[in-house]
Amino acid sequence: MINVTTDLFIDGKARPATGGVSYALVNPARPSEIVGHAASANRDDVDAAMKAAHGALAGWASL
Repeated sequence: MINVTTDLFIDGKARPATGGVSYALVNPARPSEIVGHAASANRDDVDAAMKAAHGALAGWASL
């Protein structure tokens, strides 16, 4: 059985959700089979992602 755990990817770094909350990843062929967990972002995580994206905008725009 596969069991993966994913973090959030913000500002070039993987990190757990600020609130420590995650949700189950299920096998679509067997919905009762949990194959892992993914971090569930909250408002603080979204704010951090938006700030990181805004800070990177100038660099990406010049490519």
